[in-house]
Amino acid sequence: MPETLRYSDEDLRGMTYALHKKLRTEGKVTDAEIGHLFLPWITDSIDLKLQRYAARLIANELHRYHPDPFTGVVGIPTMGTFLATTLAEEMEIPLLVSRKGAFVPSTWEYPVVVANKPYSNGVPAYHAYNIPPGAEMLLVDDVLSEGTTIIPIIDAYRDQGAIVDVVAVYVNKLFRPGNQLLRERRVQTIAAYNIEAVRSDGTLVVVPPGITGGTHVQAERVLY
Repeated sequence: MPETLRYSDEDLRGMTYALHKKLRTEGKVTDAEIGHLFLPWITDSIDLKLQRYAARLIANELHRYHPDPFTGVVGIPTMGTFLATTLAEEMEIPLLVSRKGAFVPSTWEYPVVVANKPYSNGVPAYHAYNIPPGAEMLLVDDVLSEGTTIIPIIDAYRDQGAIVDVVAVYVNKLFRPGNQLLRERRVQTIAAYNIEAVRSDGTLVVVPPGITGGTHVQAERVLY
């Protein structure tokens, strides 16, 4: 990780404004009751400029509040790999790969195979990782909602002896159970979008980029 912050407060405000403008103008609430959102620049056709802004905001928060160096970055398959790639480049740390299925290359010394049940259909999906004991890993995903994808990976990494105490996501749905499940595991979450609530009229309650689950609390709120 770079030893100094690369961006001024003015730069960071500009990036935050661009991200929030996109959310305000193009984000859609498809189901207010359960908080389903349609964010096409993240999930359908990735806006690389905004993804870079998100990575820079996350890296800035990590530099301030998690100064310990990470061994590597891992993107949660499949949607987390895009932000993870940009974040690893921004933070100048290795991007570790995952392999679909339970196959483990013979060259891997520390294989970890995780059986996941994706939220969409409940069918187990296997992914293999090479994670050495003692490694401090930064897990990255696109959205934190239920936690059903990321939590089995955290548990498997910790069983291997790796350290996972923070995860980074593009969108953190603070009102969904995933945040509480991570807090119970003493894992902080850092996000570019922290969405506190989806109101019945489709209005979003958004707090600024930052870390949740720790001592750093962002109080300002914006309604979209």
